[in-house]
Amino acid sequence: METVSYLFTSGRRSILVEVYFPRRIKTQGTIFKALSDGLSAEKVRAYLDENVNNLIQEFSVYPHWLDPNRYGANDQYANAIDAAKAWIRMYSSVFYGWSEYAVDGVYLKNDGVTIDEERTQILKIIFTFQDKELEENALNAGHSEVYLAILNWILSQYGQAEDHRHWSDGERDLFLFRNASWSEARKDWTRDNFVSIAVSIAKWIDNCGLFVFGYVVRQFWEEIVRIHQQEGGNLEDEIWVSSIFHVDINVLKPDNS
Repeated sequence: METVSYLFTSGRRSILVEVYFPRRIKTQGTIFKALSDGLSAEKVRAYLDENVNNLIQEFSVYPHWLDPNRYGANDQYANAIDAAKAWIRMYSSVFYGWSEYAVDGVYLKNDGVTIDEERTQILKIIFTFQDKELEENALNAGHSEVYLAILNWILSQYGQAEDHRHWSDGERDLFLFRNASWSEARKDWTRDNFVSIAVSIAKWIDNCGLFVFGYVVRQFWEEIVRIHQQEGGNLEDEIWVSSIFHVDINVLKPDNS
């Protein structure tokens, strides 16, 4: 009989997203189709492109989600729509599956008096950053721990002012300052690779946001609006989305060598 063990691996900093909405029979088909189609980057890009005009308005508080020049490029575009379409063409898959569950929810409505009790459906998605080329580079150089430290650093810094650049030389220098006790070999590798790693992580974060708010949640509220307009159903007072950037995922994989 072969010996099989599941080997422990280092924790990987990830993003946990939960979307909260009332469980309604009429919306289940839309939700499942959006999630199933979301596994295809091509289908996500097609939906985003089709709705680009509205997305520009809806993302006014996060305009960088549709800015193709955010990461150092200086390309010229005829208008904001062409620029947003250019960014959408660069969208790459960040979504590989989901889980969901339902709980009983009790909420105080906007009037401050009425209590609303309903079955709440919670969609859970865990986004884990992967860049095989960067990871292999770090592994071959013997600096996988530095690579993971940069990932942890970038995610921990998310939420700074809009013009904060996680991939700047200044951010790299601050990271090195916080790790002043490292060997010179580690520091040299960091100087050479921090910016490229940080850019890749930041683009991934932007794609996660675009996927959640511009694709999944948007299709849900589109269905709510459709039901309201065609059948007289109620609009939702609010749709909540929670995002936790400090979730560590340890993956155990079988080894039968």
